[in-house]
Amino acid sequence: MGRTGGIAVKVILLDDKPEQASRWESQIVKGFVDGGLDTPNIHVILKDDDELSGIVTMLHRRRQAAREGTEWPTGQFPLDGADVLVVDFDLLDFGDHGDTTGARLAYLARCYSSVSFIMVMNQFGTNRFDLNLSGRLDSFADLDIGSYQVGNAGLWSHSFPEYRPWAWPVVPEAVQTRKRLVRAVAKQLDKNVLQYLGFDESAASRFSDQVARYLGGRGEAGTITFRQVVEESPIGLAASDKVPDDLWAARIAVARVTKWLTNVVLPRQDTLVDAPHLVSRFPSLLTDPDALESWNRTASLAGHIQRLGIRNRRITNHHFTGWEWVGRHCWSWHSLSADSSIEEVDSPWSRRELDWTFAEDSSRFTLPGDSRRFVPATDSPFRLRYVEQPDKNVEYTPASRLD
Repeated sequence: MGRTGGIAVKVILLDDKPEQASRWESQIVKGFVDGGLDTPNIHVILKDDDELSGIVTMLHRRRQAAREGTEWPTGQFPLDGADVLVVDFDLLDFGDHGDTTGARLAYLARCYSSVSFIMVMNQFGTNRFDLNLSGRLDSFADLDIGSYQVGNAGLWSHSFPEYRPWAWPVVPEAVQTRKRLVRAVAKQLDKNVLQYLGFDESAASRFSDQVARYLGGRGEAGTITFRQVVEESPIGLAASDKVPDDLWAARIAVARVTKWLTNVVLPRQDTLVDAPHLVSRFPSLLTDPDALESWNRTASLAGHIQRLGIRNRRITNHHFTGWEWVGRHCWSWHSLSADSSIEEVDSPWSRRELDWTFAEDSSRFTLPGDSRRFVPATDSPFRLRYVEQPDKNVEYTPASRLD
């Protein structure tokens, strides 16, 4: 079994095309090796395996048992205890199960197995960068990705190659965080979600409709509990579906709230702001604003805040206590923007002209002439973003959003 800094990684790869599955397996292994990690333990399940039928059957049996309150099916199940499930979206060649898509399996696996992290490949293209930055909460995958990038070392480690979207997590670390959060939330299912995460009491009132609707709308977002996210919200269980106990509910709640934070809240950078976007607005918070290296340190996804190269003691009171949910340090923009101890807040007219811009597709700062502007599909006031386009094979869509 492979290890990433002491973290064991077990991957289930599910596909209906043997040659493709073998290629993806090799790419994932290469991604780990390129990132300086030990190879993971990858278990490939193909269309001709009896194991596939057993997986689909077990998921449906568990779903039915949860609805009816009957005995929960037990026994060894390959998805239980797996760290990562990688599944192709197009499963047409799965014979009797050909009407099942990867997206459907992602829903069933999230609700009726204990797998930690789910990746669905190729639902939105094989090598695509989404210029909308709008998230897809209708998908129960924790990450929708094109298969061309499944071997990208930046997906699995802190090694950032030329192309490495900033929105990606470091998957093995996201797995370990997920496990901790599930254990904690299982004991706190009836707690208010926003308060538990560390938002202030007025945060929900500042959410746009785009943000609040996933938690039931403006009137519900400020009071919704983790249990209600699972049972009543638009991002929870499908109608009539149920789960057997609080631990199963916690797995769904943590996964769905995490995706809401990472795919809806954080990309806007108007409620929470992460380090690269923070210093783009407040360069005075950098320890050395004249050095490109100092700017690029802010794009670290390491847990130690000191590695970011910012004057974090100045803004400790604004730090988002739920930062682990999004996999990077971030701060409350509402309180930061009113903090007159910050030079750019106290004297906005003296703000320095930026020498570099942050590229969302390469996770680094570049010279303005080396990047292109784009406008994401959000109603955030901070809509101007940049891409470097270091990999010409990547499709940037919709192209109309590029300046």
